[in-house]
Amino acid sequence: MQTSYKPSFLPEFQNYLRQRGLVLEKHIPFFARWAHLYLAFIRQARGESLPFEIRLERFLKHTSIQENCQGWQVGQAEKAIRLFAAFRGEEKGPVPPIPADVDALAENLKSGCG
Repeated sequence: MQTSYKPSFLPEFQNYLRQRGLVLEKHIPFFARWAHLYLAFIRQARGESLPFEIRLERFLKHTSIQENCQGWQVGQAEKAIRLFAAFRGEEKGPVPPIPADVDALAENLKSGCG
């Protein structure tokens, strides 16, 4: 998976993971990338009003089918999105406002797992 983005991407989420010791330090950039791709996918699919579990299911299905991700990558994506959703309070309701720069940042990321 390509990590060609600014280290300052989603700094609050990265700090949340780091300060709570939720994932290994070396995995934090990958978790931030999955969170970003999730936000971009939800925005593109206009899924903000869907329940969290449906948004997650659709993202993971898209990731495994369209992006050719291996099982472990889809598993990592799910863990990252669940942590991100807890960080944002998303599991209990609609998506909080998605940052306006998500679309622009998504264009700079290589999609897929290959």
